[in-house]
This record gives sequence, C-alpha cells and structure tokens, in this order.
Amino acid sequence: MKEEVATAAGDKIIKDIDALTGQDYSSNLTKNLHLFKEINARLKEINPNVFIIGENFDGHAYHVAPYYEGLDGMLNFYMYYNLSQATSMGGINDFHHYNKAAIVSGANTGGSDTFSEAGLSYGGKWNYNDTYKAYNLYRSEGAHTSGSAVDSLFTSNHDVTRAINQAIGWLDSAGEITRPGDVTLSNKTLVEKQAIAYMSGIMLLPGLSWIYYGDELGLASNLPTGMTLQDPNIDRIFRQPMKWDKNGSDNRTTAYSFTGAQTYDVAWDEYNTVLDGVSEQNVDPNSMLSRMKKLTALKSATNALKYGSYAPLPLSQYAGNNNVFAFKRELGGETYNVYINLRNGGLTSLNLPGTVILSLEGATKNTLPAWSVLVTKI
Repeated sequence: MKEEVATAAGDKIIKDIDALTGQDYSSNLTKNLHLFKEINARLKEINPNVFIIGENFDGHAYHVAPYYEGLDGMLNFYMYYNLSQATSMGGINDFHHYNKAAIVSGANTGGSDTFSEAGLSYGGKWNYNDTYKAYNLYRSEGAHTSGSAVDSLFTSNHDVTRAINQAIGWLDSAGEITRPGDVTLSNKTLVEKQAIAYMSGIMLLPGLSWIYYGDELGLASNLPTGMTLQDPNIDRIFRQPMKWDKNGSDNRTTAYSFTGAQTYDVAWDEYNTVLDGVSEQNVDPNSMLSRMKKLTALKSATNALKYGSYAPLPLSQYAGNNNVFAFKRELGGETYNVYINLRNGGLTSLNLPGTVILSLEGATKNTLPAWSVLVTKI
C-alpha cells in the first residue's frame, strides 16, 4: 500500500511495522480517522441506529481517545488495568496509602500527573473523570464532556487475564501488577468478593458494560505451573470453555484443540473443573452469579446508570486513605451515589446520604465492610 500522506510524529499511536514489506501501519492516525468517519457516516445514512465499536489494544487512554472522532464506542483498556490495579492494591495493607481508587475515580486529583502531547487535541489528568471527558470531546468535536461517546468497559476478554485473577494481581514495590493472582479453593470466598467489587465499578460506570463469558461465575485463568504471560499461546487459558454446569454434562459445553508451537487441548483446568456452573449458581442466592445479577439488573433498569453524567464523589465523604471508588451518576433530576470499598478492611461512621438501592457484602449508609458495594438514590 502506497503512503498517501506524509508521516508525522504526532500520528503515531502504536508502532506497527510490517516485517516483510517495511510498511509503517502505525503512522496513519489521520488517515485512519478519516476512514472511520466516512464508514460511520455512510452506515448511519442507511440506518441511523448503527453503532460502531472499536478495539485499540492499548492502556494509554489519551492515545486511544482520538479514535472517538470516527467510532461510537471504544473498549476501555485503561480502566481494565487501572481499576484492577486499585483492587489488587486494596488487598495489601502496605499499598493503602496510595489510595489508588480515589486517584482512578478523579476524587484525588493531586495523585496523578496531567497528560498533554503535541498533535493531540485533548489531555487531562490520569483518571477516569478526565479521560471520559476527553472521549466525549473527541466524539462531539469539542462540544460536550458527557453524553456523546459510548464508553465500553469490560471485565476482561480473550486476550487478557480474567477478572478474578486480575483483581488479585501480584504487585511489585511500586504497586504495578507483575503477574495475575492464583485462585484456589482456599481463597475462593475472598477473591470472589474482590472480583465482584472490581466488576461493580466496571458495571456502574457510564456506557456499555461487557462481561466476558464466565467472569460472572468466577471462571479463572490460573497460569500453569512455571508459565508466564509471555509464554507462547498462553492466551488459551483465558479461553477455557463456559461452565454451564459443574460436571460438564450440559450439551452446550465445549472443548477444543489448536496447533501452534504444539497441539493444545483446551479444557477446564483443575480449579475450573470443580467450579459450580450456571445451573448450580442460578439456584444459589449467595453465588457469584446471583450477586452479579443484582448489578446487571440495576444497570438495566436505571437510565441514570446507563446514560447519566459521571462525577467523582469528593474525598470529604469518606476517609482519605481507604481506597474507596466513589462516584455519582445524574440524569433528568435523578442522582445515584456509588461507593465501592476496594479494601480488605471496613469503614464505619460514614453517615452517607440517600436511600439504599443496592447493597452487597452488608454495606449500609453507615458502614462499608471490606469489598462491599453500596448504591444510594439521593
């Protein structure tokens, strides 16, 4: 393919050079945006309700944001990595002082740097509040900071660590996840709570909520002994079959093989083999699936949680270093406050406002136990 525009340094988002031809596919941000704009516009001429979502496999929110000029929605890798990191940090006392959850929400703006880069129109702080505004500014040609871009947050997907393992990631001294955590029968009860707390944030933020199949059950992606995320074809562990029932007798249960460096037979690992499936979890009111259904039902039934604006709740509403992910959603005069305790300890004497709409893990307006979730209507 012949270059039609000159390469500009500001156009580069992800380096992608064809090893065979030397073609630099990473240099054409401007050309790509023109293409997506045209495709989107032409499709909407045929059907105004067409929705185009894109995937840019990059955790750099401000490098991804310009694609909203041509796409209605984008998968949000930034929040997958950062909210799961905040959850992992909340499980270790030494990291509580980072208050990562308040940095991610945008409540603690002093905890993050400001991003700006030549060639990119919109920057901001490294938090959800500012990145979400940037998405909307690109989608609306600078007119709106909310209501234009359809953010698409996901619990995990086929290319990355599953939610339950990512929420308990191993951390280095700087608090960065270096490898996914391991789920066992002995820590199952605790890590399910952590995973639900993490996924509650994903579910209750603006836009579309994507649950990767099995995350709602606690399907795990434990790394095989001695392996890392850099091993060839390691993504097979993210793609184990859906668990329809515990013993695998449901006729929807699948398994598969593929050949890469070797032939791999992909089936349930030791932990997933004994995990209850949809059939068992559906009839257990305390199962992970039943708790997740409360979240999905609330999101589906509440327009403010689907379409409303987002704002972080100020730190004055809860203790400064307790890793609470707190925000409000507003639409048409209705306001919902969300408090997610991403921490291995409880908070008391809160006196939070509103009427309780949803409570997980015993949350009340006065108390947020470890890994609890509270939604109130103001």
